[in-house]
Amino acid sequence: MTTATLPTLPMEIIENILFYLMDDDDTLDYLQTVPELTSMLLNYRRPTVKVTKTWTWSHPGGELFIEDFHHQQSHLNYRPKLIESDFISVCQLLDSGVDLKGIKFKIEALPYNTTEQMQRVLDNVEVYDLSIDRTVELKSQVNHLTAFKWTKAFPSDLDSLKIDHYLPMAMYPIPPTLVKLGLFDAQVNNYVLPISVTELEICETQNLHSSMDFTYLCNLNSFKFKSNVERGYMKHLSDIQLPQTIEKLALNCTKMVSLNGIEAYAKLCELTVIDCPDLILFFTPEFPPSLTLLEFSFKCCQQRLFNRNRVVFQIPGRSPFGEVKFMYANGGFVLVVEHEFKPPPSLKTLILRNHKEIYFGPKLNLPNLQTLVLEKIFKLNCGRLFSGLSVCDKLNRLTLTDSSIDCIDDVKFPKNLYKLDLSGNLLSSIRNTNLYQAKNLRVMELGRNRFTGTNNIDIPKNLQRLNLYDNELRLCHLQGTNLTKIDIALSAGVEFNWEMFPTTLMYVTMLVNGHYLKQMPNTFQSLRKLFIQSWYQPIRIQNLNFAEFPNLYYLDLCSVQPQESNDIQLPQSIVNFLLRCTTGTVCQWPDLRSYDRLKTLTFETVDFDDVDLDKLPPGLEELKMTSFNDSPVRGSVEHLLNFRVLDLPHGLTKGLPPFLITSPKSLTVLKMDYNNLAPNCADYINCPNLQLLSVYRNSLRHSYAGRESLLKFIPEMIAKCPKLRRVFVSDEDVEDFAFEQFRDIIKPLLGYITHPERWPR
Repeated sequence: MTTATLPTLPMEIIENILFYLMDDDDTLDYLQTVPELTSMLLNYRRPTVKVTKTWTWSHPGGELFIEDFHHQQSHLNYRPKLIESDFISVCQLLDSGVDLKGIKFKIEALPYNTTEQMQRVLDNVEVYDLSIDRTVELKSQVNHLTAFKWTKAFPSDLDSLKIDHYLPMAMYPIPPTLVKLGLFDAQVNNYVLPISVTELEICETQNLHSSMDFTYLCNLNSFKFKSNVERGYMKHLSDIQLPQTIEKLALNCTKMVSLNGIEAYAKLCELTVIDCPDLILFFTPEFPPSLTLLEFSFKCCQQRLFNRNRVVFQIPGRSPFGEVKFMYANGGFVLVVEHEFKPPPSLKTLILRNHKEIYFGPKLNLPNLQTLVLEKIFKLNCGRLFSGLSVCDKLNRLTLTDSSIDCIDDVKFPKNLYKLDLSGNLLSSIRNTNLYQAKNLRVMELGRNRFTGTNNIDIPKNLQRLNLYDNELRLCHLQGTNLTKIDIALSAGVEFNWEMFPTTLMYVTMLVNGHYLKQMPNTFQSLRKLFIQSWYQPIRIQNLNFAEFPNLYYLDLCSVQPQESNDIQLPQSIVNFLLRCTTGTVCQWPDLRSYDRLKTLTFETVDFDDVDLDKLPPGLEELKMTSFNDSPVRGSVEHLLNFRVLDLPHGLTKGLPPFLITSPKSLTVLKMDYNNLAPNCADYINCPNLQLLSVYRNSLRHSYAGRESLLKFIPEMIAKCPKLRRVFVSDEDVEDFAFEQFRDIIKPLLGYITHPERWPR
C-alpha cells in the first residue's frame, strides 16, 4: 500500500470513515500498518486499554504489557484516555519512566496490595475510577469511587459512588451533587438519597427489602436492582416505587413473578431482566410504547414454571395471572398464552437467552426491530418465527445461536439483513431461501454446524465475510462469490485447491488436517492476511513462496512441512511473519535486508543450516525464535536501529552469544530460554536501555553449574542495566534466597497464578 498520494482530509471526515469501519477489525488492522495512519488509528481504536504487570508473548484479552505500552507511547504517540490496571502494575509503570501526564486511571485494589503502594499511585497519577477495600488519603481527583470498609467522609466532588457492606449507623453522608450511586446491602429505606442522582444501583444479598420508594428522586433515569434469587421478598415490580420518568430499568436475580405496574413508566426505553427464574409472566404486561430494548435472559440459572419437571412449550402472552392456561402434551405441561406477546412497535432490540422454549406466533408486529438475538433456546419454531419476521424490514442483525436448529430451508429472511449468525446449531443446509436477493447482507456466521458442502448454502453475491469453522466440509466451491474474508475448517481427506476460493479474498483463516497445499496462485492480488494452521496432522505445503502478493502484510503458517522447496520468499509488503514447522524441518535463512516494512519475525520449531543476522531488515522490531537446535550464527543485530524485542532459543545462547556484544541501544526486552550461559556472559552483553529480562530454566535444579551461572548473571545484569526494572524467572526460582535483595525487580514468569499475594514481596 502506498501513501505517497494520500489526500489530507478534514478530521471530521476521517472520523466518519473510521466509524463506518469500526466493525471491520481486519481492515483497521491493515490500515494500522501504514506508518502515516498508525498513531491516529491506535488512539481512535483504543481510547481505553488494560496494562498488566505480568509477561507472556501473547496479549490476553487485549491487555498490553508495560514494555509494549512504553513503546507505543514513546514511538507511536499513543495516548489513551483511560488505563485500567492494578496498583502494582501502576507502580511498575511509574518505575519505567513512561509519561503518564494527562492519562486517567481505573484501578481496583486487591487484598494483598500494601497501603504504601496505594498511596504512591494516588499521589502520582490521575485516578479517575477507584475501587478500594480500605480508607486512604485521596489527593488526586477521583470521579468514581467504589468503597469497602470506608471510615471517613466521602469526597464532595464525586460523580459516582458505590458503597459496599455498610451497616446503617456506619453510613457517612452521601455527597449532595452525586450523579451515580450504588448501594450494596444497605437499608436504603432509612436514608434520603440526593435528588441529583440520575443512575441508581441497589444490590441486596443479606439485608432484604419488601418494598422500596424512590419516587422523590426526580432526576432518576436509570435503575438497576440485584437481589437474592433464593431469599428475596419482593414479588412484583410494583413493590419498587420509581419516578415515572425512568428510562432504563434492569432486574437481576430477583424472585419477582410479574412486572405489574410497568405500563406506568411511559418513558421507559430499555428493560433488561437477567436470572429471574420465577418471572413466568414476563410476556404478559402491556409494555410502555417508548420501549426500544427488551432483554429476558438466563445466565446462571433457568426459568421455573411452577416447578414443573418438564416444560414443552412456553408461549408468551398478555393474560391475567388467573387466566394462564396449561395443557398436557408430549409428556409435559404446556403453558398456553398464544399470540398475546405484543411488544410496542417502537422496539429496536429484542434479546432472549437460555430458555426452555420460545414460541413465536405469526402475528409478531415489530416494524422498527433492528436487532434480534435468540441464544440457547431449547426448541425454536423457526417457521413461525420467520413468518413474523418477514415484515421486519428494518431488521439488520439476526442471531439464532446454540438452539439445536436442524432445518432452516424454505424460509424468508428479512430483506435488509446486514449480519446473520446461525452458529452452534445442527444445520446441514440453507436452501430455497431469499438470501440470494439479500443485497445488504455482508456477514454470515455459520460455525459449529453440520454443513458438508457450500453447495447446500444460499450465499448472496454481495456477502463479504463468511465463517464456516467447526463444520464437516467435504466440498467447497466459493469461486462464484465476492467474499473478502473467510474462516474455514476442512475435514481430513478432502482434496484442496485454491481455485475453490474467489480471488477477491483479503483475509483467509484456514484450519486443515494433513492436507496438501499447492502454491497459492498469484491471482489473489487482494490478499492481505493469511493464517493457516493444523491441530493434528502437519500441513504438507508445496513451498514457502508468497512473494507475488503485493498487499500481504500478515502471514502465519503453523505446523507446516515444505515438500518441494524450503526457500522462504515473502512480498515486500510483509509486516508480520510467523513460521512454525514440524520437528526436524530445515529451511534456508531468508535474505530480508530490503524488507523495509517487516516489524515482527517469528520462527518456531524450525532449523536453519546457517543463521546470518546481517540479512535481517534494518526496521525489524521483534525477533522471536523458539525450539531451535544448534546452528552456526553469523553477523550481528547492531544494524537494527528499531530493534526492541529479542527472544533467544537454546540453540543460540550456548556460552556467550557474540551478537549480544554489539546489540543496538533500542533493545528493551530480552528473553533467554533453556540456555547454558557462560558465567561471565553479563560482562559482554551491551544493552544499556534494557527494561525487561526473562530467563526461564526448566532444569535449573538438576544443573549446579547452570545454577551458579544464573545466580551470577541476573545480579550483574541488574547492576549493569540502569533501566532494568523487571526480571522474570521461574516461579520456583523466584523464591531462592539468593534473590532476596532483588524482590522488587525479580518476579515469577507465570505471575503467581495460584498465589498472586506473593507479588508484593
